[in-house]
Amino acid sequence: MRFCLLFKRISGGRLKVLKYILLENYKCYKSSKLSFKDITIIVGSNNAGKSTLIEAIRLVAYAARKFRTASYKELPADFGLPKAQKGFRVRTEDIDVDLKCVLHQLEGSYAKIDATFDSNDQIRIYANQEGAYACVFNANKDYVTSKARAVSTMISPVQ
Repeated sequence: MRFCLLFKRISGGRLKVLKYILLENYKCYKSSKLSFKDITIIVGSNNAGKSTLIEAIRLVAYAARKFRTASYKELPADFGLPKAQKGFRVRTEDIDVDLKCVLHQLEGSYAKIDATFDSNDQIRIYANQEGAYACVFNANKDYVTSKARAVSTMISPVQ
């Protein structure tokens, strides 16, 4: 049996919408990029990764709703990221995302989800079994490290 998911992009005014998502080492995805058009339909057999894709979008949606009000901090050392790159915790318990098996075939130390918007602003989620954290980059690929810098991005909440 095949199931179908439908995504419709809605853009208005200055708000920008999701252009593509890149999943790396995330659950059943070793490395996959999905571009979104005005209407995107996802079709696949059972256990093909549709629900995993929805889960990744839920993580991005959470970050898109919270990044302007979040407290930016250094990320845990497990991710091996530069200290200049700050982010905030994604409360997976609030969105019912299970991180027990987050790593693709249990390889590597973390999974990464890159979501790029029409404005070229970006939300990057780093996740391992201990938690998920979001970082935001503006269109110039500069780190957003504070609420004050977050307001300059053109990321709209993902519905």
